[in-house]
Amino acid sequence: MATYWEQSKVEFVQNLPNYDVQVEIHPKIMSRINFTGKFVKVIQTENPNEDNWIPATLAFNDKQEAIEFILGFANKIKIVSPKDLSDKVVSLAKSVIDFYNHE
Repeated sequence: MATYWEQSKVEFVQNLPNYDVQVEIHPKIMSRINFTGKFVKVIQTENPNEDNWIPATLAFNDKQEAIEFILGFANKIKIVSPKDLSDKVVSLAKSVIDFYNHE
């Protein structure tokens, strides 16, 4: 029975939704990215690029979780792909600006 439950748990985790995002992370927030592990999993990081930003692949449970997480870091995370995620983040950021400009 224990073997069955262990295998069931492994299969459940493997089948959880996954939304991968390629980003560049400002070095000042890298430790915070690793600290917030319950919202994001850092799949891969590379050496800093010529601008000293750190290319990385982040995994989220879904697109909405990625949007909220990335917006929380403002201009310290650049989305490389997927492109539609970048468009959505820009749209939401503009809506926040518009909201506060009309208060």
